[in-house]
Amino acid sequence: MRKLLIAVVVIGMLALGVSAAGAQGERAPRRPGVDITREVINAIAEAVGLKPVELVQQLRDGASLNEVITAQGGDVAAVQAEVTNILTERVNEAVANGKLTQERADQLIERLGTAVERVFSGEVRDGLTERSAQVAVLQMAAEQTGLTRAELMAELRAGNSLADVLTANGVDVNAFIDEAVTKLDTQLDKLVENGRLAQERADELLANFRERLTERINQVGPAENTEA
Repeated sequence: MRKLLIAVVVIGMLALGVSAAGAQGERAPRRPGVDITREVINAIAEAVGLKPVELVQQLRDGASLNEVITAQGGDVAAVQAEVTNILTERVNEAVANGKLTQERADQLIERLGTAVERVFSGEVRDGLTERSAQVAVLQMAAEQTGLTRAELMAELRAGNSLADVLTANGVDVNAFIDEAVTKLDTQLDKLVENGRLAQERADELLANFRERLTERINQVGPAENTEA
C-alpha cells in the first residue's frame, strides 16, 4: 500500500505545484493518494485556522508546514500527531479491506511518524527537488558520454567517480557542471514564474546544487543512490 506513504510525500510536493489537495466541498469517492492528501491538508488547515487554499499557497511560497503552523499559533506536535492518526487509520482500513497484510501495515505505521516529521519540516520537499536534479544529471552524463544508463551505473559501482567517467569519455567536467546548473536554473525559473516556488528558495536550491554536485562528482560512486 505505497499510496499511503506517497500521500505524505505529495504533501511535501505542494510547494512544487500540486493543487488537487486544495479543493473543499463534498467528498468524492476516494482516490488513493489524492483524496488522502486532501483529507490531510483539510485537517491541517482547520487546525491552524486557514482555508486549505491559503495553506497550499503558503507552502508554494516556500514556507514549511512547521513554519505555517507556528506562525498561526498552532501546536506543531499536535498537528503532526493528528496527521499521523489520519494516515494510521487509512493503513488499518487497508488491512480490514484485505488490501494490505498486517505485517506490511505494521512496517508502514512504524515509519509514518518520521515521514510526517520530515514533510512538516520541508525536508521531503527539498529532497524531491534534489533527487530530480540528480537523476537528470545521470541522464545528461549518459547522453554526453555515449553510455547507457546501465553502463554508467556499472562504471560508478566499479569504483570510478562520475568525473572519472566523464573525462574518460571526452567530456569536460567543469563544462558539464555548468550545463547541469544551467538546466536546473531553467527548471527552477519555471516554478518561480508559475508561482510554485519562492525566488529566495529557488536561489538556495541552486546554490546548494552547484556545491553538492561539484563535491559528489569527484566522489567514488557518488550517484549510486540516485538510480531510479
